[in-house]
Amino acid sequence: MRLVFTAAGLARTTFTISPLHHTLFAALCLRNPGYAATGSFWRDLAQRVPPRAAAFLERVDAGTTADTGFVWMSAPLMESTRPTLGDELEALANLGGAEQPAEPYGFAYPGQLGDVGLSDPARPGRCDAAYLRGNVSGLREVADAVRAFYTSCIAPEWAGIRRQLETHLASRAEAVCLHGLGHALPKLSPRLRWGDSTLHIDTSGVHAPEVVLGARGLALSPLLSASQRFVAVAFSPDARRPVLAYPVADERSEPMARGTAPVDALARVVGHARARVLRSIGAGRATGELAQSLAVSASTVSEHMTALRLAGLVVTYREGRAVRHVLTALGHRLLESSV
Repeated sequence: MRLVFTAAGLARTTFTISPLHHTLFAALCLRNPGYAATGSFWRDLAQRVPPRAAAFLERVDAGTTADTGFVWMSAPLMESTRPTLGDELEALANLGGAEQPAEPYGFAYPGQLGDVGLSDPARPGRCDAAYLRGNVSGLREVADAVRAFYTSCIAPEWAGIRRQLETHLASRAEAVCLHGLGHALPKLSPRLRWGDSTLHIDTSGVHAPEVVLGARGLALSPLLSASQRFVAVAFSPDARRPVLAYPVADERSEPMARGTAPVDALARVVGHARARVLRSIGAGRATGELAQSLAVSASTVSEHMTALRLAGLVVTYREGRAVRHVLTALGHRLLESSV
């Protein structure tokens, strides 16, 4: 598969952290455990699945096979780079009330061809405009089932997942700043190669279309603990941005020495409160956002930021009326070494 970029498309290419993408990935792993990294928690979800998730899982299961290659689904992309599951489910439920393209989004996995959709189980693989517009209540049912599945299977892990992905994205942002996006993209997966303004995706011999992104750009969505050979592409024929989901290793799954307990090394260096602040900054946040996230006052955040700034771990700048904080290269390295 070839994704052809333009200068305008590169300018619109961003990273996103998506609860919905992880929820779909978890559902796919129930049927195809090989999508997940060996030893990851995605391979041990079967006992957590609630009965209320059936309307979602039936549609995921409708067309999957052991070696699914191309999985078709409707997965609207939020413009926010940090959407909540509620935001994404609202967009999903609203698909039925709007004009949709004749073809659905597609999640493409290297392997044999197969179809699955958030669609009518009697017509697996189809998620066309007529179905969407005629089944608003059905989409609401699916959205409720997705929420139930997320609550039981993803939510208990989400804080840790998001913390690791924020650290990962901060390091990717540094790589993009230092070397450019074209250099950074192939580093995301062994299946990716960059050349002639085009991202080449290894599909293991499966024929896949060339997609000219134009000014749409691409949304890059990291999936924690996916197999290192896993890559997914979701695209639509309309103006919405395609999504490329790629694997990120779960550093917590590294085996610890026998007889040792986990230690928060970062907290030992900067203290527990400032460790929480550092981990919450991610790719950059305002004082008010940090205060709300950490449930502390803005003055407390400012006090911690002063100390972290003096230590060379963060820098602060104004963006309109807001004061934003971002990690320095030293801050990135400290976080990465302590995950």
